[in-house]
Amino acid sequence: MADLKTIIHITQEQLKRELPVHEAVIGSLEVLPSREADVLTRRAGLRAGKPDTLAKIGDELGVTRERVRQIEKQGRTKFAKQLEKAPLRDILKLTLEFIRERGGAVDVEALTEEFLPQSQQTEGGAAALALVLHSTPAVVQVKEDKGHGKLYALSNAHATTATGLIPVLEGALAEAKEPRTAEALAADAKVAEAAAGNGHLLSDAMVASVLSFGSPFVRTDDERFGLAIWRDINPRNIHDKTLFVMKQAKTPLHFEDITERIKRAKFDQKPVTVQAVHNELINGDEFVLIGRGIYALKEWGYVPGTVADVIRKILTDADGPMERAEIVEEVLKQRHVSENTVVINLQEKSKFRRIGGKYAITEESPEPGGK
Repeated sequence: MADLKTIIHITQEQLKRELPVHEAVIGSLEVLPSREADVLTRRAGLRAGKPDTLAKIGDELGVTRERVRQIEKQGRTKFAKQLEKAPLRDILKLTLEFIRERGGAVDVEALTEEFLPQSQQTEGGAAALALVLHSTPAVVQVKEDKGHGKLYALSNAHATTATGLIPVLEGALAEAKEPRTAEALAADAKVAEAAAGNGHLLSDAMVASVLSFGSPFVRTDDERFGLAIWRDINPRNIHDKTLFVMKQAKTPLHFEDITERIKRAKFDQKPVTVQAVHNELINGDEFVLIGRGIYALKEWGYVPGTVADVIRKILTDADGPMERAEIVEEVLKQRHVSENTVVINLQEKSKFRRIGGKYAITEESPEPGGK
């Protein structure tokens, strides 16, 4: 038998499907005087998705902007009373429960994408939900700033606690210097907030919500959180994106494959070209060409330079001269080349010499160079 939480969740989902927010709001506006309904509909952006200005509406109605403002205010007052009746009462109840489940504060984007069913995730649907929330004292609006987007909270105290968490969590991550789970960050935040006397509203759900809407934070692929300024988890330019996808792949890749992976990752809207990626691979010290357009990361143990440079490194690390077959085997671990290419390089007497059927470095052989 399903547990109570599952039953409640299913019921809420059914209610949302059966109570289309946009249709419910439009229907509730029909009880208002036609002029008030028209002005409020346009000011709320229920038709075009974007609000009409006071000036535009005033010009079309032949009244001043101040008169339009008065009509809108009258309409909002009457619309607010509709929140006491079905279906808006049920929509508001579900919305408040959604915000409560997320610790009492949530950003507009999450509310639209996670609360509204996909079929209702339209500009009109978002505008209708916003009108409901703007018409009730049960929800506090928080303006967008550099730390977060526009938020809805259950109270001023919830809003203050949530926004105050942003610098706390940012400081915890800066000190850790690596991504952390939401649970670990919540534990740190509870200690910090308790010490400051602000912990009575703090919950794991609020921390998770703040991590999702706080602009300093990004979520990693393994469901941890880091700082947006960390380029290894939030790459900004072609170089960082190239490094990111290669670390994700954990294997050498052709430059064309790297380009396609960057495009699929959709880091941002910036265009990515094969030539730009190839240039970064050629010029970046972290990357090693291992043959045929395939690149690896130096940190994986790949030796930069030519095949001759690789041979020199292998012989330098060996206890003594090595047989040709041994050298070929080791080089092929580092380079995608033919055995014949390795043999040809071994024949360069200025770099390598034979000693009793084995190979060693010629004394005057130069140190490995660039790629």
